[in-house]
Amino acid sequence: MLEAPPASVELGDCARIRSDDLRGECQLYWAFNLAGALKLPPGERCEQLDGIWRDECFFLAAEQLRRSRADPRAAGALCARAGRFGDDCGQHLWQTPVAQIAGRHARSLDLAGALEQATPVYCEWEPVLGEGTDFRSRFWSKLYGGVLERHDEVDLGHCDRLSDPAHVEACLGAARLLYLRRLHGYITLEPEFLCEQDPLTVEAVSGIANLAAVPHPDLQELLERQHDWACVEREGGIPPGADHGPGLEPRVSCP
Repeated sequence: MLEAPPASVELGDCARIRSDDLRGECQLYWAFNLAGALKLPPGERCEQLDGIWRDECFFLAAEQLRRSRADPRAAGALCARAGRFGDDCGQHLWQTPVAQIAGRHARSLDLAGALEQATPVYCEWEPVLGEGTDFRSRFWSKLYGGVLERHDEVDLGHCDRLSDPAHVEACLGAARLLYLRRLHGYITLEPEFLCEQDPLTVEAVSGIANLAAVPHPDLQELLERQHDWACVEREGGIPPGADHGPGLEPRVSCP
């Protein structure tokens, strides 16, 4: 059926496919590929799809607009309709300039300079993504995390270089998340290493590859919670709700 001429495949044809995955792929083909062949606006048919396929369709449509750089606001509106993919979809629209800014300031750890250069990018996308996605918090987490992650040692003290308390806290959140991700990455390779660690301190594990960190109460708390989750409760991975990910939304004055 999918080899038929574009105009001959209808959404109803997809409904007769028993496999959930193949039925969804058929819907995407009808809504995205065929809509494009028929010169329909990106996302025009997505609303008619089911569940996750509808979300993916809006994500793909936003990506198409992003690549063409034709209409950023329209791309953001499509991301806001992408359901479970909405936050990641939105990030795809602004992540490249943020990564470039973070890279320019990483060597000097100039967080204030990174904030200054990133603010116009934030102000460009806030009206587009501020209400429909987690943009207002994720943006700063990615900026500060992007600067800090280029250094072997996690040091929350670097965040004190920022003068705005809200941005200091956003930076601290990014640093905690960076440490937790590195910790989780090591646990993936050596699941029992925390259970055998004595003493269980940030300083003691800092000699392990990729876990170098300046001791700090926040990092110690993360280490202990991860130990309890992985070794006492035997669940493994990152404890739910303990990733200290995006959440804070620092205020920014935009023109």
